Amino acid sequence: MTTQKSLFLAVLCLVVFIYGCDESLTDVNSNPNSPTDVDPNIILPYAMESAVDLYQGAAVGMEFGNLIVQHWARIQGTDKDRYIYSNSSFSSFWEGGYSGPLMDFQRIQKLGEEQGNPNYQAVGMIMKAWYFSLLTDSFGDIPYSEALQGIDGGVTQPAFDRQEVIYTNLLQQLETASSMIVTNDHEISGDILYSGDMSKWQKFANSLRFRLLMRISGKENVSSKLASLVQNDNMFDSNEDNAQLVYLSNPPNRHPIIELPSGRRNQFRVSKTLVDRLKQLNDPRLEVYADTTQYTSATKPQDSLYVGVPNGLMPEDAAKLGMDRTSKIGSAFRKAETPGVIMTYAELNFLMAEAAEKGFISGSVESYYEKGIRASFDQHGVTGVDSYLSEAEVDFDPANALQLIGEQKWIALYGQGLEAWNDWKRTGFPELEPSIANDNDDQIPVRMEYPFSAQITNQQNYDEAISRQGENSINTHVWWDE
Repeated sequence: MTTQKSLFLAVLCLVVFIYGCDESLTDVNSNPNSPTDVDPNIILPYAMESAVDLYQGAAVGMEFGNLIVQHWARIQGTDKDRYIYSNSSFSSFWEGGYSGPLMDFQRIQKLGEEQGNPNYQAVGMIMKAWYFSLLTDSFGDIPYSEALQGIDGGVTQPAFDRQEVIYTNLLQQLETASSMIVTNDHEISGDILYSGDMSKWQKFANSLRFRLLMRISGKENVSSKLASLVQNDNMFDSNEDNAQLVYLSNPPNRHPIIELPSGRRNQFRVSKTLVDRLKQLNDPRLEVYADTTQYTSATKPQDSLYVGVPNGLMPEDAAKLGMDRTSKIGSAFRKAETPGVIMTYAELNFLMAEAAEKGFISGSVESYYEKGIRASFDQHGVTGVDSYLSEAEVDFDPANALQLIGEQKWIALYGQGLEAWNDWKRTGFPELEPSIANDNDDQIPVRMEYPFSAQITNQQNYDEAISRQGENSINTHVWWDE
């Protein structure tokens, strides 16, 4: 009975944190010495960093996204590289998002409206749309229209909306946010993403809308909306517009990777899939994406300079490769100040290349493709792009356009594992093989599983979502990927 009671209390706490506290609890939990409201500039930096931390963090970015798309691999503790997850593997992404940054972004949006500052309102809407897009792309149907209403609306068991309905609203939210931005008035502070430059926020909103439209382009006719974006709206036009959080050198504002214990951090290696492909392409980004090994063979010095680890080895087989004889992820991606990248100019160009190839927008497919590669090189401070573009397997070939675009986007998205995974699900490029000793019947996961808290705290709505979407499995496709 004691164990059952403890479980019940724990689950009750999760209800409070995931969907917002009930009003009867706010009186108990109120601190009479703290103001009941704060300015949005106080909430904004914490909300932004919390959201990017969850996106880039160990559970989601590192030990799921980066492993699944075979950017990284594990040389120790290989379970997650073999698609073995516990029910709590994705709980921080789900619970932390609903109870943390999503609530904060909604509050910023509301405060902006109340204070007559459309720019705060727009930033709250854009960031909320971005994080909700991550959740629905990962889980499928999720609480959306009734979510975040525990305090104001008393809704503690929100319905799970269909993904197609969520996408319609996300796109509307981004369009509305972009249109309400004022670039010459209503300054904002606390903006650690763009330092209050609202023209860049507008570009981000529109570029993100382009990404989401392409995400559903296999399900809905989006060509007119994509063409309108290209013709009428500002989007990223250089790496200066990239949406990324530049972390600081001191805690608690460091990149999540540096917060991992050094032993755990040292267990990541660059995937053999990526290393081998970059070698085949003579891609100089390898020198940034990977560190050289600490061991150099006397007979094959070049072969031993960069050595990737196959994904999903049994622990004993991974151990035989040797820590010193395999490449760590590049030092640029292991620093406290490593940027937490949300979206880049390079990604946008690859999306536009695909859209042009499919006839959704006008413009040169080859030009967009080459701009994407150039932007990626520039983003990482790598030279030699002109020579690279002439490589036999990089040089643009109209007959093989989609594969070229997909592969180069996969390379450019290095370190953005969750986005790379979602893009791979949609395009099928590159053609990845499941990890070697996987525990998922040789299937690469295409979805995250709802955490236990989503089931136990919201059983009826959870059951309805499962009945229309399919079982709660890493092999159940989301709507746009069916």
